[in-house]
Amino acid sequence: MNAWLGKPGIVCALGAGAGQVHARLYAGDKRGMQPLGGWIDGRMPVLGAYTGGLPEWPETVASHDRTRNNQLLLAAAKQIEDSLREAIQRYGAGRIGVVVGTSTSGINDNTASFRVLNASGQWPADYDYRRQMLSSPSAFLARWLDLGGPAYTVSTACTSSARALMSARMLLAMGICDAVLCGGADTLCRFTINGFAALGAIADTPCLPFSVNRKGINIGEAGVLFLMEREGSERSPVALLGAGASSDAWHMSAPEPSGAGARMAMQAALQSAEVAARDIGWVNLHGT
Repeated sequence: MNAWLGKPGIVCALGAGAGQVHARLYAGDKRGMQPLGGWIDGRMPVLGAYTGGLPEWPETVASHDRTRNNQLLLAAAKQIEDSLREAIQRYGAGRIGVVVGTSTSGINDNTASFRVLNASGQWPADYDYRRQMLSSPSAFLARWLDLGGPAYTVSTACTSSARALMSARMLLAMGICDAVLCGGADTLCRFTINGFAALGAIADTPCLPFSVNRKGINIGEAGVLFLMEREGSERSPVALLGAGASSDAWHMSAPEPSGAGARMAMQAALQSAEVAARDIGWVNLHGT
């Protein structure tokens, strides 16, 4: 079954909105990637921060939902809000789901609280665990739009948003939903950045993928959302033809050496899309 994606709402280090991001990407604009202090003690790694404006927080949504992670999602959702409201009118709120991918949710918003706990042994009065719950991104969007369909968050590290799109497609295929708001968001987070730094995987200069001189990756932040539907139209011009996933359970952080897990996922995606490898004209690679 094909699933059709509408125009995305997007905020990232390249800017806000598909038009601006597209223009800056093809212009090779690197202004969003800058050495930033305050994330790793004694270092200034190159990070991709979103520096644009964020919309006013809606009064109808709980204050504990107001994390930077959810603010990025709100900024992305506002760009496609007309399409979302039209879908609610067309299908009904109970037939629209939400599946969002995130790695750390809003945990960085509680960083100051953890410092207080470490120093005093007690949580500060304004600490709220709900800020860092992995369910927060999808629950926030469902509450903001007053949706009644399934709403859940996928957290599988670097594959979170890809799995969110895959899960959204499954909800449509099973007839559980008629449309799904899907995508993902992650913000710059001391926990994540220092974790990769401890592994020696963070670069203090722009990364050099596939180069013998590579010294690590650059981490950024972004929020991206799509409305996924069964039928394509002018408002949904891009199709998700197939998807596949695997878990080889070889090691906590290393893949099975022969590449069996990756091969299994790719073969499943090809079979799902009913295409052959020779039909693929573009491969987008990702690696930590």
